Amino acid sequence: MTLPALDGGELDLASWRGRVVVIHVFTTWSMAATADVPQLVAADQRDDVSVVGLALDREGRTTVAPWRRALGVRYLVTLADDAMIAGHSPLGPLEVVPATIVLDRRGVIARRVDRPLADDELPRLIAEAAGTR
Repeated sequence: MTLPALDGGELDLASWRGRVVVIHVFTTWSMAATADVPQLVAADQRDDVSVVGLALDREGRTTVAPWRRALGVRYLVTLADDAMIAGHSPLGPLEVVPATIVLDRRGVIARRVDRPLADDELPRLIAEAAGTR
């Protein structure tokens, strides 16, 4: 699956095989999604994990870039296209915001959480996807 990156270019998720990948589906107007950001930032600092935000905002870069700057988000942020927003992607329907999708090292969906993350939930999800729990 390839996603358009907020900063330009594209992200091919297959290039991250061998790592646990956390995809955080969000909109800039969702306070619950914004509340997940500290756990995502902490996970992205790990050597064995990559975090990517997937913005569903229809306004794209005009809305998402200022949100990213305001929060100091350093992990990669991508933009969903119309087909993805309609649920036509390997991630399936994206009907709940926030949603967190954790891919194991093979690139297979290991866990999907269609709600805000509970406190300190993400490290456990990562450990399960990595096979260390």
